[in-house]
Amino acid sequence: MPALVALALLPIAACRDPQSNRASLLTYQDTITVFAINGSPSVFANAIATQNRAGSQAVRVDDPVSFDLGLEIASDSSVIFIPARLLASSLAGPPRVGLLVDTVRVFDSITVAPTRGFVYDTATVRARPGDVVIVESSAAGCQQNSSGSTAFSKIVVDSIRLIAPPRAFLRILTNPNCGFRSLRPGLPSR
Repeated sequence: MPALVALALLPIAACRDPQSNRASLLTYQDTITVFAINGSPSVFANAIATQNRAGSQAVRVDDPVSFDLGLEIASDSSVIFIPARLLASSLAGPPRVGLLVDTVRVFDSITVAPTRGFVYDTATVRARPGDVVIVESSAAGCQQNSSGSTAFSKIVVDSIRLIAPPRAFLRILTNPNCGFRSLRPGLPSR
């Protein structure tokens, strides 16, 4: 009987792409400065593009580069992360962005993106210095990937400067491999 089950599953296994569950890109980590949308000159970078080919970048909300999050800084020294769908509209449509704030663990100890708890496309996600924000983004390049249609990042608010123009200093690690939840430096295994 076990041999019959194995024979029945053989055609299914033969059709799978052996590379489909392997990451091909290294995660990338960077330190960026992002200015507040309100209170900063419009030429300053006030948004984050987590899935840019050059790595995570600080960009402007009016740049042609697709961004995931805009940034605002509140008077209580918290950073408000604003998903792209609340700030921009384009023919292709901004990506769906889920956010989860972790106020307990430190940046380096978060090694895997969670499977639940994300808040999608809302501006109520706030973080203070030391807080880590885990980002799930429906990156455009993921649509044809068999491993999944989202990419994950983590961002820590290192510090905030309220003096004009207000800005946040952030560290970000992005996993560009669609569907892979690993948030460790290097080539992800999952």
